Amino acid sequence: MENVTRVDQGGAAVDAGGGGGDRLAGGEVWGRTRGAGWRWVGWGRGNDALAWAQLGWVVLGVAVCVKTWVQPNRHTVYPIFAQAARDWWAGCPPYENQAYFYSPTFAVLVSPFAALPDWLGGMLWSVVSMWAYWKGLRAFYAGVLRGALSARGEALFLGLTLVGSVRGIWSGQSNTLILAGALAGCAAVVQGQWQRAAWLLALPIPIKIWPAALAGLVGVWKFREMSWRIAGATAALAAVPYLVDTPSGATRLYAEWGETLSARQGEARRYPGYRDGWTIWENLAGPVDRRAYLAVLLATAGGRVAGGAWRAGRGRRNAGGGELGSGRQESADARAARLILAGWSVWQVLLGPGSERLTYILVAPAMAWSAVQAWEGTRRGRGICWASLAIVVVVGSGGVERSLLGVWSGARALQPLGLALYAVWLAWSEWEAVRRERREGATAEGGATAVGAVLAREGRMVGGGGMRRSA
Repeated sequence: MENVTRVDQGGAAVDAGGGGGDRLAGGEVWGRTRGAGWRWVGWGRGNDALAWAQLGWVVLGVAVCVKTWVQPNRHTVYPIFAQAARDWWAGCPPYENQAYFYSPTFAVLVSPFAALPDWLGGMLWSVVSMWAYWKGLRAFYAGVLRGALSARGEALFLGLTLVGSVRGIWSGQSNTLILAGALAGCAAVVQGQWQRAAWLLALPIPIKIWPAALAGLVGVWKFREMSWRIAGATAALAAVPYLVDTPSGATRLYAEWGETLSARQGEARRYPGYRDGWTIWENLAGPVDRRAYLAVLLATAGGRVAGGAWRAGRGRRNAGGGELGSGRQESADARAARLILAGWSVWQVLLGPGSERLTYILVAPAMAWSAVQAWEGTRRGRGICWASLAIVVVVGSGGVERSLLGVWSGARALQPLGLALYAVWLAWSEWEAVRRERREGATAEGGATAVGAVLAREGRMVGGGGMRRSA
């Protein structure tokens, strides 16, 4: 088998062996490998797997651009963003028709795209969103997942994420930018780039206010380094409308935004396209009690914060990280970032406001890296993990759900049930990891105690022998 060769920036070649190794950050060039494994769809060639994943993203990007050029106002939410920005500059309230639910800051930030014709602005919006999402995914692998996944696992992670993100990208949603900030921000935290991380985590908040939950979890996790930085970056972004409008005008728009969000949440009739925990309750247990559902939401949110704090404490006590079932070593911070992001995305889709089928793009990266990790690691419970991913992706296509509705009226609950199954697997896998750490810790402690006892016994024997010789 031909070996993999890495060439660093200085031109020196480094032999990485035949296993494919991990790709270094910093722009090295990879050679080509013809390995014996991963033969399907070009996977037998070392890092060529990554090229296949990149090709998939490029093909989707081209398809989205062609679709936007031909039909700039169909199957996309971009025209809503653009019209809000145009209304802003024309002195008209962007919240008048209540189709725009985003912050005044977001309307200002979208303005460069809105100045162009819809076909061109929409095309550039899609390209920028996909590029930012791709960069966020690569940064998250380099900063967080490198210790958990192999280099080939990175390609599979990117490919599975693409499959789970197609519908969200196709519709021009802003969730791609939210994920880009979340992924790159968590990676920056793990790398100790505090200021960069604060801005990346704060940027999604003006788009949809609920990403503040992730920023809050990171603030709890790295309280001393991140809490005040995130607060400062968020305040700076919130001040943007005051730079381009009068103080009274910007304040009035913020008030209208709050009224729009309140009116949406207070609607008597729930939108039938939502697919969340409420959907599960409604289809399997009958009418939903709003107060009970709110209690569940608050309890799980509190549990999520407590879990983040507990994970932060474990990370400080176990700064060296832990070994995965695959034999790779994962740092404590990387593991904490991975679990915080996965837990937030699952909670947001299952219990957060306004989760539709398109919103499931938020859990695509977490479910993708979990599936790859389950495949490459101990493989215990991987069937559950992959089954949950298949349910979320297949049922999320819409056509499958409509077909199943003719057989079972509760088919609307299938997609959120698939995500709930993933949440169970995620909690179980973390519990198993903690148990494994405790067992390994007890074994190491027992081994150290035994070695200490042997050394002490040998010391006594040598000491006693010395005394006898001197006598």
